[in-house]
Amino acid sequence: MNKELFINELYKMIPLELDEAWDNSGIQVENSKDKTDKVLVSLDVDENIVKEADSIGADTIITHHPLFFNGIKKIGNNDRISRVIRELVKSDIQLISFHTCFDKMEGGNNTYLGKLIFGGGIISTLDDQGLLKGVYLKDAMRISEIADIISEKIPMPKERMLLVGSKDEYVRKIAWCSGAGMDLYKLALDKGAELFITGDVKYHQAFDALSNNTAILDIGHYGSEIIFAENLVDILKGNEAFKELDVVKSKLDTDPFNML
Repeated sequence: MNKELFINELYKMIPLELDEAWDNSGIQVENSKDKTDKVLVSLDVDENIVKEADSIGADTIITHHPLFFNGIKKIGNNDRISRVIRELVKSDIQLISFHTCFDKMEGGNNTYLGKLIFGGGIISTLDDQGLLKGVYLKDAMRISEIADIISEKIPMPKERMLLVGSKDEYVRKIAWCSGAGMDLYKLALDKGAELFITGDVKYHQAFDALSNNTAILDIGHYGSEIIFAENLVDILKGNEAFKELDVVKSKLDTDPFNML
């Protein structure tokens, strides 16, 4: 597939204008090739992801998290960004990222996460940006049951999840935001949510939340976004514009945390 056409079709499908002002979606590192034939999709990028792409003959990597958020002043030897740049250039592999624009788009991270957990429930958008999603369950569920479903569908071990509130509480109104969504917790409260699902909840945020009636289920930043790769692979394979592409989901685990 012509590389310029590939990029244009990607940006048409995932509009960069949806990005938050601080974000940096789009091309991170461009290669020298005129065609795009094989794409590896991963949540993150490190040297091992680049080597995986090279080993399968991929000319492009698409990630959720951008390599750059701010300008860099030098390419050194000892930091991850520099090492990734060197590997990309050495293998002539292009890197593209879709971050908050993919979180917001219809069918993106937040929509897909909700469909995985709540199946056929009607998912609504609770904020002006499209980051906060919600569902009203026909039948109330215990929070422990919801955690079981998440553990099965994502998968994310329940031992990795943190709960502010009671696991035996029954809830019907649920809101969520993948990644680090605590900035939207108050809005979730205002919208009547009884449970808020997100990642990266800080201690003082959790402590303050104890005085509210809305429980918080922290499934981790990685846990709430690991679904990015499988979702984007399905989207690309289902789009006629990319029928010539070979699209592959990375087999590597980029979670930086290990359980003891």
